[in-house]
Amino acid sequence: MALKDAYTDLKPELKELVYEKEDNSLPKEIDALRKAFEQLLADMKLTLVVFVDDLDRCLPNTTISTLEAMRLLLHVKNTAFVIAADEAMIRGAVRAHFAGVDIESGLVTSYFDKLIQIPMKVPRLGVNEVKV
Repeated sequence: MALKDAYTDLKPELKELVYEKEDNSLPKEIDALRKAFEQLLADMKLTLVVFVDDLDRCLPNTTISTLEAMRLLLHVKNTAFVIAADEAMIRGAVRAHFAGVDIESGLVTSYFDKLIQIPMKVPRLGVNEVKV
């Protein structure tokens, strides 16, 4: 503040060029994004539902990147994500992502369970369902 006051006294035309450094950090920017997105949905009176299919067919890095991107908006009001994927394949992607790190099965489960709030298991098709 003292620097800005000194410049204002010396060169009033520079007043707008000198400003206090804003305290920005990635967590603050993410929080601001969430709040802005939440406000946008509220203003539009919309609920956003995102369907993600075949995530288990992606390469491990793509799978984890997609999950991490979704995680940014997971707890925003009026949003829901429906993910159709083979659980074992997603767990495999998590293990591959953390390759080289001594990660136990419990941590893989924890990572997955923190993202998926309401898991719904769909039974495999039987012979009668497959018949044409």
